[in-house]
Amino acid sequence: MRLHSCDKADVVSALPGELINNTVTDPYDRNVELAPEQIELINVHGPFDHSVWRAGETIITSEQALTGRAEFLAKTVQDMILGRIDRSQIPFKSLLDVGCYDGWLIEQGLAQLPFRRIVGVDPRTKNLEKGRQVREILNLPTRAEYCCAGIDTLDQEVFDVVVCTGLLHHLESVGEALRSLRAVTRGVLCLETLILPSSHITRELVRDLELKDIVYKVHELQCGITGQKLESSYYDGSAQELSVVSIPSLDSIQMYLETAGFGDIRISAEYEAPRTSYRSWKAVCLSAIPVNRPDESSLIAEYELGLLERLLDPSIVEHLYGLIGSSDLDAALREIDVPTDVYGRDIVESLAYSPDDKIALEYGKILLRTDPQKAIPILELVTKRLNADWRAVYRSHYVLSLAYEALGLDQEANRHRALCLTANPRYPCQ
Repeated sequence: MRLHSCDKADVVSALPGELINNTVTDPYDRNVELAPEQIELINVHGPFDHSVWRAGETIITSEQALTGRAEFLAKTVQDMILGRIDRSQIPFKSLLDVGCYDGWLIEQGLAQLPFRRIVGVDPRTKNLEKGRQVREILNLPTRAEYCCAGIDTLDQEVFDVVVCTGLLHHLESVGEALRSLRAVTRGVLCLETLILPSSHITRELVRDLELKDIVYKVHELQCGITGQKLESSYYDGSAQELSVVSIPSLDSIQMYLETAGFGDIRISAEYEAPRTSYRSWKAVCLSAIPVNRPDESSLIAEYELGLLERLLDPSIVEHLYGLIGSSDLDAALREIDVPTDVYGRDIVESLAYSPDDKIALEYGKILLRTDPQKAIPILELVTKRLNADWRAVYRSHYVLSLAYEALGLDQEANRHRALCLTANPRYPCQ
């Protein structure tokens, strides 16, 4: 599965001044005259770094150098939702905002979407209280329920839309967080987070990561990076406690989403800090829908059975088998053309390691089709040799079970299946 990028822009180009006035509807047109005591109260409950509370011409925000980011984010989240759910269905849907901060996004940022039920959760009572205070001072009605909870303490109630913005990069484990979000998502997940540039994924890094796991036999080569840094709980929008937080690359997010049980991943925006900002960051907004988690057993079965069914040229294998124990074997192995298909390539490339066992296994596979009786002693050269290659051992036991089964010797067939599963309990014995 590949990510489908819809738009790439930095905040400078994506946040023109007129966008702010054209995308979010003010719930009230009347102005609110703030008394000095109210201003004082608002200030002590700040900062309002991720919100732009409005009542007529009265605006409460602390965005400073990031002016426009909150409303850009609200517009993007709204577009992501409407890209997945027809507007006419919104009044029948529920929404959960995980890490809702002061609630601005669900109270005013998404005011044009009349969800049947809206719930906001945040682990900091101060963030929830700042939202309550500003709504009370501005006389804004509340259309959401609020709960003090972290992403790791969510109830198991599921929602049609789950929104999570600005949270993932303040957590230790991206994978655990996305699994928690998957548990409460019924319809669509809208996610925004800081990311590391994929340019950090160099050829040397890919080499050092060694993408050789069985998953890459049936899955495209893919890897990502996650950067770690220390973060305290000192600020309202930071970690819950002193910890090591993780900032993933976009490639990492894709892998985390897929393994957590999300699919149809769509990027709505990639953007970065404006050039005038004193900070340097990149972020992504994306949506995904719940799907079944990848079935590891099916993946293993697909690979192992693919190896079993793939036969090399019998004349080549028979020639190699005749060279076992000879000094000419290494030269003969180097002369073999490597097949282009994944199973043939894996078989030929692995012959260089424990060649006696691997060649005997391949010869036994061929003889199984033509003369099961002759395959048995060949395969037993592997299973009964001390310190034989482990993979060749369990695969030889399974081929032996098929050979005995073909000869009608079910007791021996079952014995070798049991030995195969002892060596590798995950082997897909049929």
